[in-house]
Amino acid sequence: MPHISPMKVICFDLDDTLHKEVEYLKAAYRLIAQEAAGEAWQPFFEQMLAWWKAGDDVMAKVSLLAPRLQKAALLEMYRYGVHQLTLDAEVETVLTTLQSRGVALGLITDGRTRTQRTKIAALGLERYFPEEMIVISEAFGSEKPSAANYEHFMRLFPECHDFTYVGDNPKKDFIAPNALRWTTVCLRDNGENIHPQNFEATPTHALPQKRISALNELLLL
Repeated sequence: MPHISPMKVICFDLDDTLHKEVEYLKAAYRLIAQEAAGEAWQPFFEQMLAWWKAGDDVMAKVSLLAPRLQKAALLEMYRYGVHQLTLDAEVETVLTTLQSRGVALGLITDGRTRTQRTKIAALGLERYFPEEMIVISEAFGSEKPSAANYEHFMRLFPECHDFTYVGDNPKKDFIAPNALRWTTVCLRDNGENIHPQNFEATPTHALPQKRISALNELLLL
């Protein structure tokens, strides 16, 4: 547990905030395509993307074409097989700059523990988020919009009165931190998000207080 209470704590979502989920999907699909089609993996990979965009059951279709690969094994590869991802240079700059300013950085993400930890390790995010500053819903026992996931950081830093949450999904990311009087910041979808943003259909209590088009705008807030 941190020993010195910072003046400011900024917590981030992971998928489609610090790293585009579609890039993880593509990395996993490449691994599966290489396993299923060998040297002919590229067109197989493109076909997988086309199935995904069409809303098809991609793993079921791969298993039909490559019967030796059962759907359960393919899902295992998808969830846990990606061990190297590239952290965007802008994200790295923002996290490094905030860290250098003495800001405590946290991560609040929904998902399977092993999957999310695989992503965190593949992106090298342990450099910025120590163990006690990572909340993964499966391991923590609750998922967004539960206030408990955010209150964890308020308990870690009881003397801090400046908390911010940066996410991308207005359906669930900002409800609890708004209620807890955190500053809430939404990174706008650049067209690559897995889940589209719809601010018009979002209730007022779930809307972010601020919207940014690039993560480096955080440095100016």
